[in-house]
Parts: sequence; C-alpha cells; structure tokens
Amino acid sequence: MKKVAVLGAGYVVKPMIDYFIDVCKYEVLVATRTVSKAEKVIAGRPHGTPISWTIDQVDALEKIIKDVD
Repeated sequence: MKKVAVLGAGYVVKPMIDYFIDVCKYEVLVATRTVSKAEKVIAGRPHGTPISWTIDQVDALEKIIKDVD
C-alpha cells in the first residue's frame, strides 16, 4: 500500500485526503499543528493517521518524508 503525507489540515485538503483514502486506498499521514483538525478530516478511517507537526520542526519533517512514498 502506498503511503503519502499531507502537510496541513485546512479545508482545502479534505477532498484530496478523501480521494487518497477512499479511492486510491493509500495510507495518509496528515501532519498539522492542530491534530484535532486532522482527526476531523480523517473521520476515523483506519488508513488515516494524524501527526502533530509545525513548520519549525525540520527534523520531524525529514522523518515524515522518509516514511512515505
């Protein structure tokens, strides 16, 4: 299964996350400073994972990138 990362959980990413999870069947990591927003977009689907991340966490971003396709 492919694994992708989405940075941010604002309103514009919901259709993309829906497509990746529901149509493509990808595992999706949603990295955002407000984890509750990511959880809302993921909506309990098992292929979605919220991750706490802010733009100043360069090391964390490098790890996220390494863990996805």
